[in-house]
Amino acid sequence: MRNSYAFRFLLSCHFFQFQSNVSFSKPLPIISTESLPSSESLPIYLSGLFEDLRVEDSYYLDKTHFIPKIEALCACAILSLHPRHFGKTLFLTTLSSYYDIKNSDRFEKLFQDLFIRKNPIPLASKFLILKLNFSGLYTDKTYKAFEMNFYRILNSNMNYFMF
Repeated sequence: MRNSYAFRFLLSCHFFQFQSNVSFSKPLPIISTESLPSSESLPIYLSGLFEDLRVEDSYYLDKTHFIPKIEALCACAILSLHPRHFGKTLFLTTLSSYYDIKNSDRFEKLFQDLFIRKNPIPLASKFLILKLNFSGLYTDKTYKAFEMNFYRILNSNMNYFMF
């Protein structure tokens, strides 16, 4: 556990431009687990999609303050080395929702109480976003099965992009 803190400290020293105050889209209530019946559970959204969390009025840790900072880097590519379950997919879908021209009619609803809505940048809702998701790709089968699955997923993603 000590190494984890040291690693975070080193990253924060080298990448201080990404440190900022974190805000919540709505205050998080403190829930005592003793007051919950054992059969009642809190909702967990496994999709990792920004739109799902915002439409369902779920709790969302606002990380949209990173969008102007990432744009200011003027980098061709950005590498995210966070471990599993650190919100990489959620942040990518947040970026996708922010830049996608298809979300221009839902922009107010999705970003109404977030940092980036109060501090917009000119590129919001200006791009066509092609989302490629190969997370369900068969890699443990034969090459032929892999190839067929790859093209099926690619065609599905392209179909969603076109229509």
